[in-house]
Amino acid sequence: MLMSREFPYDFLRAAMAASLALALGACSTLDSTSDERAGGYVPPSNPYTGRKIIFAGKDGPEVLRYVYRPSLGFVRIERIEPGAPGNAHPFEISIDALQRRLASIQLQDNPVFTSDELDEVVPYLAAALAKAAPNEDVTFAVTGRHGLFGKFSPKTVTTGRVFARDQRLNVVFGVMHDPFDIPLQVTDVLQPFVPGTRAKRIETHWALAPGMGRLVADGRPDWVTFDTARIEPAATSGSASDGPMPSPAVDSRAEEIERRLRLLDRLKESGAITEEEYRERRRAILQEL
Repeated sequence: MLMSREFPYDFLRAAMAASLALALGACSTLDSTSDERAGGYVPPSNPYTGRKIIFAGKDGPEVLRYVYRPSLGFVRIERIEPGAPGNAHPFEISIDALQRRLASIQLQDNPVFTSDELDEVVPYLAAALAKAAPNEDVTFAVTGRHGLFGKFSPKTVTTGRVFARDQRLNVVFGVMHDPFDIPLQVTDVLQPFVPGTRAKRIETHWALAPGMGRLVADGRPDWVTFDTARIEPAATSGSASDGPMPSPAVDSRAEEIERRLRLLDRLKESGAITEEEYRERRRAILQEL
């Protein structure tokens, strides 16, 4: 029986993939179930192999709870970093105000976030800040596509840490437009998405233009702050003595919920979330009415 001339190359490719998987997982135990606290989170399938993605390592003790957990990425609440002063949490900010500020941050004359990324993550960031305690931070990882080829560019991830203190809203970025899915072409192992830290920069080869904010210091172009005195808080319902809310506020709230429902429909249609996640998030949004 004649052996295909392609066999040595196929064998070599498989061996390289296996070696890379072992190397990526050598520093931590592979966790194929991810975090059970994420409400039955199911790891996504690798688009290149069709197999389930294996996450390298479980969540650390700093991760307290998830506010949002799509197939990839997250918005979650973590313990504040060791030695950091307490935050001014819970912190109220409207979705529109937070979206405008994040949209103003640029990297090399281009917005850090696409409009789709902002639509996806900002409502949950605002909700997490309103729930967080003084000894807690909010962290996020959002995936999208950045590059010359638009939707055909490699999929990337941007991560960060968000907290409020000393009348400033802080955003400390971790990785920026990191093409995380390239290793998935040869292995099913995915390294954790690491948010930014107060202690040091994670990536050192880029600098941000802070837009509506300012950089916290010359040596930290990854850390942007915004003056909270100029930020309008999220709308809250009035007390009985206040009387009914004015109709424009009601209309604004209704429009916001409609926008979130439309976004949820788009995420489901694109396959970014499962049917179960779609029903759960839709129910949560409608409960706010």
